[in-house]
Order: sequence, then C-alpha cells, then structure tokens
Amino acid sequence: MISLRTATPAFLLFCGIIFCTFNSLLVGHAHGEAVGSETLLVHSPPKARQFVDGADMSGCFNPAGGWRVVDGVVTGNGRKSFLIADHEIGKGNFDLELNLTLSRTDANYASLELGQARVILGGDDGKLIFRGLPKSDTRQIITDLSSVVQAGKPFTLVVRRRSQKLQVFVENKRVHQVEGIRHDIGEIGVIAGDGDMQVHRFRVSGNLREGRRTIRLNHEALAALREDDRITLSLEAGIDFLLTESQADPEGILAGSHPEAIPGSRALECYALITAGVDRDHPVLRKHFKVIEDSIPSAERMYDVSCWVFALDAAITQAEQDALMEAGVDSLPPSVLSRLARNHRKNLKVAAEILFKGQNETGGWRYQSTSTDADTSVTQFAVLALAVLARRNFEIEPQVWEGVSRYILSCQDAEGPVAKPEITKAPPVSEPLEEESGRRRKKDGTVVRERPKIIPPLTGEELVEAQRRGFRYTATNDNATWNMTCAGVSSLMVAYDYGAEGFVPEFRRTVRDSIRDGIAWMTETWNATDSCYGMYSLEKVGDLGGIEKIGGHDWYKVISDHLLSRQTSEGSWINMGNYAGHSTRVDTAFALLILKRASAMLTRSATTFVIFSGGGSSSEKVQSDEWALLADSGRSIHLPTLVRQLRLRPKAKLLKIFEEVILTMPSYERPKMLRYLNLIEERVTARGVVKRLEHIAELIRPGGFDSPEEMEEWGRSWAMVQEILRREKSDHGLTDDDPPAPELYEAGKHEQALLDLARESAEKSDDAMREISLRAAIQLGCEGAVELLIEDLSSRSAGLRVLAYGGIRAILADSPPEFDPQEKPEKSQADAVRVAAWARSRLR
Repeated sequence: MISLRTATPAFLLFCGIIFCTFNSLLVGHAHGEAVGSETLLVHSPPKARQFVDGADMSGCFNPAGGWRVVDGVVTGNGRKSFLIADHEIGKGNFDLELNLTLSRTDANYASLELGQARVILGGDDGKLIFRGLPKSDTRQIITDLSSVVQAGKPFTLVVRRRSQKLQVFVENKRVHQVEGIRHDIGEIGVIAGDGDMQVHRFRVSGNLREGRRTIRLNHEALAALREDDRITLSLEAGIDFLLTESQADPEGILAGSHPEAIPGSRALECYALITAGVDRDHPVLRKHFKVIEDSIPSAERMYDVSCWVFALDAAITQAEQDALMEAGVDSLPPSVLSRLARNHRKNLKVAAEILFKGQNETGGWRYQSTSTDADTSVTQFAVLALAVLARRNFEIEPQVWEGVSRYILSCQDAEGPVAKPEITKAPPVSEPLEEESGRRRKKDGTVVRERPKIIPPLTGEELVEAQRRGFRYTATNDNATWNMTCAGVSSLMVAYDYGAEGFVPEFRRTVRDSIRDGIAWMTETWNATDSCYGMYSLEKVGDLGGIEKIGGHDWYKVISDHLLSRQTSEGSWINMGNYAGHSTRVDTAFALLILKRASAMLTRSATTFVIFSGGGSSSEKVQSDEWALLADSGRSIHLPTLVRQLRLRPKAKLLKIFEEVILTMPSYERPKMLRYLNLIEERVTARGVVKRLEHIAELIRPGGFDSPEEMEEWGRSWAMVQEILRREKSDHGLTDDDPPAPELYEAGKHEQALLDLARESAEKSDDAMREISLRAAIQLGCEGAVELLIEDLSSRSAGLRVLAYGGIRAILADSPPEFDPQEKPEKSQADAVRVAAWARSRLR
C-alpha cells in the first residue's frame, strides 16, 4: 500500500487530477440540467450544510420563538415565527432542500424565505405563490397549493440556481423559474404560517457564508441586573443589530414592502441610532444621510420629511453637546454653535420648507406635500417636527398652530361618558436657565422665545371632571383607536405648548379640555403594548405632557418592561404589532426611541440630557445611587446615562466627568462605581481610553487591579459588606422579596465576616477594603472590631488612624484619652498605647 507520507509529488498530483475529473463527472450528473425537463434528479450534495435534521435545529436561529421540538420533530406555529438558517447564500449555483409537513394547505401563509424573495405556501385562497424576484414587487401565482401538496403529508421543496436561473421544484417537479438572478440571495429560513409546520430536513449546498445573526443578549443573566443596566445592554444590543443589518442591507429596512417609504424609514433609523448614542459620523449613518438627502426633498413625503427633521436635529444636538463638553461650559454663543454640523443645518432648512408647504387647508398633513386631505397619523409626526423647528428658532406663524389644533379637534369624538380624570404628573425637569435682559433663555446658545404665562393643560379645576373622548384616523372615520388617540393628544400638547399664546382664551380652554378628555379615554381603554407604533405614541403623550401615571399605570415602566421582555437574543424586536410599514428594523428603531424617551429630547436643550435623563427632577433623584453630584458645577448627573454614552462614544470630556464623580465621593463610597467602570471597560478598546480607565480604577482602589478576576473578587467583597449593612440595619424583618443572603458569609455571622475581611485586607495591604469593612463593623457596633482598630492607631494611613480613633469612641460610647490621628505614628505611639489600654479595660 502506498502511504501518502511517502508518495512522490508527481503521484499525488496524478491522483488529484483523476479525483477532480471523476468528481466533476459525478457533480455534472447530479446537477446536470436537461433543458425543458420538469423533473429534478435529487442527489445529496457532498458538502450540504444541515440547518435542521430531525430534532436538531442547532443550525438555526429562533429569534421570536414559536419553534420547538415536538415528538422528535422541529415544529413551528405562527405567521411571524421565523426559523432562520445560520448561513446565507451568496452568488453562484446552489441547491436548497426543504422536507416538511403542513397541517393546512388553505390560506396558511407559511413560506420559505430567500433573501428578498419568498415561496408562499398557502397565500390568498391557498395558492402557491412566488414573490420578490426579479423585482421586489414581482408576485406570481403558480397554482393551488393543494394540487401539489397534501395536508399532513411530508413533501420536499427544492430551490436551486443554475446559470442565473432560479428554479423551484415541489416533489421533484419544476413549478417555477426566474431568469437573470445573479446576485447574492442572502438570508434564508422558513415561516410557520397559521397552521403547524413540521421541518424534517433543511439543508443547502453552494456558496454559503456565515449569517449576520448573532446572539447578543442572555435573558437569564439580564434578569439579575438592575433595570438601568438592563436598559443599557438592551439598547446596545438593539444598536448592534441595526448597524449590522444596515451595513449588510441598507435598502432592506422594510423587508421588501413599501419601497417608496425606504428613505423615511432610514431617516427614522438614523434618528434612533443617534439618540441611542451612536456617533453621527458612523459610516452607516453617513450613508443613510447621503441617501436621504438625495431622495427625500424630491419625493416630499411628509412622514419621511418629519423623520428627516428628527434625524437632523439629533445629529446637530450631538454636535452641540460635544462642543459644550469639550469647552467645559454650559453655553456657547449662537455664532459658535451655528458653525457646527453645517450641512445638517442646511438640510434642516430644506426640510422645514417642505414641512411648511405640506400643511393643507384642513390644517393637517397627509402623505404628500400636495395632498388636500389629512390624517392624524401623518399629522402627529409633522407636529413633532414643527416642535423641533420651533426650538431651533424657526419662524412659525400662529395660524400654523391653530390650524393643526383645529384639524386634530375635528378628529375627536364629539362627546363621551363622564369620568374623573386620573392623571399623576411627573416632577418637573430642571433645565439650565439664566436671566438675560428680562427674558429667560436656555443656556445652550439657542434662543427660545419666552413662553406666555398661560394655564398649562392637565392642571387645576379642569381635572375635576372629563368626558372620555378618543381620536380617529381621520375626521370621517367611525371609531376612535388607541394609536390615534395618543397621536391626537400629543399633537395638541405640542400645538398648545408652542402656539397657545396666539389662541383666544376660549380656544385655549377647548384645547385643554380636549387633551384631558383624550387621556380620560386612554385611561379607560388602556392598551399600552399593542404595537411599537402605539408605544411610541404613548411615550410622546407621557413625556411631552410631563405625566408619570395615567390612571394607575406607570406608563414608562409598563412599556419598558414589555420591551425588555420581548427583545430577541440578537437584539431586535420582532412581531411587535401590525401597523403600516412595520418591519423588524422599524420595530427595533421605535423600541430604542421609546427606551431613550426620545420625544422629550426633541423639545429640550442640548445641555439637559448631559445632566438629566428621562424626566424627573434633580432634587428628588440626586439622593439615589443612580445620581451623583458634580462638585465643580454643583449639578447632578445620571450615572446610567453617562455610562451609556461612554460605552458608545468614550469622549475625553465624558471620561473627565466620570472621574470627577468618583473624586467627589469619600473613598469608602467609591467602590459602588465599580459596576459602572466594568460596564465601560466591556465596550471600549482604544488604548488611550483603556489607560484612562486604569487610572480611574486606582481612584477606587489605590494601586488598581492586576486582573479582571481580582476586580470581580474585590467587588464581591464590597457587595457583601453593603448587603450586611442593609440587612442588619433594616427596621423590618426580611420578606420574600429580599434577595438571598450573599454566599460570602453565613447568616447570623455577619460580624465575623466583616472582621475576617478586615484581617485579610491588612495582610494584602489593601487599606481601601480594610476601611470599608471596619467602617461597617463600627456602624453595627461590633465590639470585636476594637482590637483591629487599636492596631490601626499605628497605621501608616492617616485615614485609617482617623477611623480607628473615632471608631473606638463610637463602639465604646465613651471618650478615650487624647490622640491626634494626624500625627505620624512614631510621634503618637505613647498616646496610642494609652488609648489601647483604655479600650481594653472597657471590654473586660
């Protein structure tokens, strides 16, 4: 026998030639195409990739659920249950084989997804349909599905490409062919449909590449985190999903539907990504903005123009925030700010002209700038865009605000049942303001007109009684809906906020009553989580109206909890309700905007969201662990918001703010910043930023940490101390809601755990943890700590000497002999001995 190790190169070359020739003959036989033939010779491709094989679906993603193994078979149910292969199909020939069973062959709407194409198994009245190729609007009815497939019986569906011809076979018979298909196919998978679909085998051979689907979230791990940390990771997973999808298929945002709306949807995606923290100069966003700039002005679609305004404003605001932070000031002259993001400002003027032109005689807006009718949905987007322009000091005539108010009022029910309004207002958001020439001006350099001294909505006697009156899609529609009522209420809030100065008193009252009655309808017809569109509309009502609760519903908690629970492991939101133009990317964009409370950001100054985030006042929130005081400015900063920005855009000024927060804290409180430091370190890679973070770690623990494991262990020790304090100082007994006792100490042995930690810290020369553990022991009055405190009277650390002397006094509740902890140990040794003797005498 000839060994391959001893074979000559010539012999190996000869064997290779023979093998390749023989293999090509086999492949040619297996995949050879008889022109005009209706029958497919099926052979197992030598390198077919298995995505489903019996009960094994490990080669697929199941992002929205709906698929499981039942009796050893992969089974799905649901028109939105998408089982996605973990590889995509590129250019060139391929063979896809799908063996499956359908429980129904009528209007089932199961399908095989092939990039932008789809083989629909039971569309319309039970038809076999091919759509999406060669053009996105192609739709070819092939035959009745029941004529080629039997319900409850397995069958094989094959799709292959040869020489740019895409062919579809059912049970070995060709049923459809499309020519001129030379491009990448892309993502592939199956949708279960309304009945049950069983997938027995799913495999493909050809030019395959790894898919872009990635597991980004571990929901079990997320459940253990604080809500703000969950939101941070949720936002980032959503950001990563959108960036990945946008890079791979920028035009695919609407999944092949409504091609005319793609530019506006890309503008919405821009707006969401920038608001969530992505840099405005990211390549994906630059490409989006270029396409938008080239297409939206000529099309003049009002949805698109409004979303363009939002995206442009977000980019400009980000540039302003960067400039303010870099300068280290609260305000810059308008002449300086006007030089920032010049192209975006120029385009904002273009968008404003189209928006103004689009308001028609009804007072509202419709799809096109030339439309003569209107609807509440388009109008709500246009009104919010008007608010952006008003904040940026565009001149908006009073009749614009009155006109839109009258149109929205015409879409409201004329009357409704009497009810008592149930509205809880949120604390006001503090914004930096200054007096200047007798007028109040925001300190971001953008002049804002003085607001009239008028009665705001949802105050005073108006809340005694209301009528439940909802809003309709148009003035002539029959029934009010949740989405349109949210749209109507938020639109009137904006119009009143910016236009009420020009309203006569009677009309102001009419608008205020309308807002109140709309919210009374919402309270009674609570349907907060029906769709992402509806949740976004509710977010506008809540944040623009400064509302904390509608009825007994904490609206933001309701929708944020819902969104966090429905996010897929890859970071997207899927099947989040039906509305025109919905898709996975649009749902995900809306979800990011909702979680970031973006509507409020559109109508506030550039500085507000550096200091404050998501409503509420600094005076109330500064005391919580999520807020910290900045000593230099005297302001409070929302730490989760700061960390989110640092993870995505680690600017030097933001790092300086983070460092200032830590320096403001006493040393024993600084460890609580470890979790924020960990979150930042997880995301950043730039060497300079990493070095800066290492320096910041030394502010928390002098000497820093030698490894992530050491930091984690140290953090656990600190967490144990905090949990001991929480439990032992609690005024009430533990309940089922309390977390379990830390594994680092046994229940009832907290004092020993603290003393052991103090001793171990001394052995490691870790003064920071020594102080933390002993400080906790002092607070709990642990007499066992006295001997350790006596040791620290001679410590090289002045901080430990101060703590030791004060701790001995506190535990023994008496005045010890005089001792100056600021003196060097060698000079105060005699005094330390006297204090020690005194303390030990008290312990006997």
